[in-house]
Amino acid sequence: MKYRRIVIKNNIKNAVVHYSNQDSLIQSTGRFITIHKHRSKLKSLIKLPFCFPRDLNFNIPLLKRLLRSDAKEVIYDELNDRLVIIRDSSVYLIQESTYILLGKIEGDAPLFNSHYIQNGIIYFGQYDQNKNRKSSKIYKIDVNNKISIVHTFLPGAIRHVHSITNDLYIENRIWITTGDNDGECLLLYTDDNFENISNIGDKSQDFRIVNLGFSKEYLFYGTDNLIKKNYIYRQNRSDGKRKKVLSIKQTAWFLKQDKKGNVILGTTVENGKGCQVNYSSIYFSRDFGMNWLELLRIPKDIYPMPLFKWGSVSFSNGARNLDDLFINVEGLKYLSGSSFNLGFLVNFSENDLRRIEVKKKDYFENNSHLMLVIYRLFSLYENTKDLRFLNLLLKLIDWMPIYSISQKKELRIKALKIYEGINNSSN
Repeated sequence: MKYRRIVIKNNIKNAVVHYSNQDSLIQSTGRFITIHKHRSKLKSLIKLPFCFPRDLNFNIPLLKRLLRSDAKEVIYDELNDRLVIIRDSSVYLIQESTYILLGKIEGDAPLFNSHYIQNGIIYFGQYDQNKNRKSSKIYKIDVNNKISIVHTFLPGAIRHVHSITNDLYIENRIWITTGDNDGECLLLYTDDNFENISNIGDKSQDFRIVNLGFSKEYLFYGTDNLIKKNYIYRQNRSDGKRKKVLSIKQTAWFLKQDKKGNVILGTTVENGKGCQVNYSSIYFSRDFGMNWLELLRIPKDIYPMPLFKWGSVSFSNGARNLDDLFINVEGLKYLSGSSFNLGFLVNFSENDLRRIEVKKKDYFENNSHLMLVIYRLFSLYENTKDLRFLNLLLKLIDWMPIYSISQKKELRIKALKIYEGINNSSN
């Protein structure tokens, strides 16, 4: 394990951020895991075992996507300062400068940040293709780092486990979501550590859910329905009835919330009737999922799905305040392979406008940062109709790199069409 001092930026290129708060940030690229401690400004680097063929990527971004080089689950138990990493069916405990193989599991690794930690016990589900619908398992790692199976779904019951989450308002309640086809989409909970499990959905794609959010009276979530239209729902805890809060044009995968009621939800570009547009959206709520604002739209890039993966956004764990959360971008135009801080995105304000006017190009940390602000300005104008955002947008498009001629032209035409719409409506 190597150490050196480093300063964390708002935008990180060629890395996935798994965990982030005011104390720590854990990121990875391929088999390399980097741990940042903010107060000491120290960085430690861990190298996992070589995995064939996914580590034959020569650090080429497209090859990494093709080989699924970044697929892994990084689990940080902050209370016990314990780091566990699951990659290529292997479960590793990180200790100082080395790793210890705790054992093997079925499936490659759980879905990104889909685990849950309760009293030092780590729970995670089996996530794999499972085309033959064999049994699927929920695992736990106890305080002594022993791996065991706490629940097994019978063959044909589900395809795989999407997430395991604690209920923020009911003590000891754990929620489980599964997929993928009709009859396999379960919304489950247990109050006794998997001794008894109850389902409250109808098992159809209407209950194909990845992540859940919680308030005192409601569950809330977006659907991952590939055959019908998708929605963000609120589901009443007392009677199980649910209400459509917002129609969304893609599948919803990842969601994070804090205790103040701030929630972020990302959508994914996939193949299927449930995906009606070729861009991913990031939605934000300040009231436990009652109302939602579209923060950002990021177009899918040109590379074919699913060979080079879907167009998606995922979120880091660990943030007590969502401002500390990082968003990971994959398969989306200009930003794939980048991670950026949510606080920067949500809190973009008058001060940022002034700083850009003063610093000009020096305001931006890198080209991904520039593109992020361009996308944000499109959404800010749509939400506010403030012409200052549109004027700045055109200036930023001109600042795009010289090699981005076609992209600059495409974005400029889009911005100018908005101007034309303003002029036409005023005539």
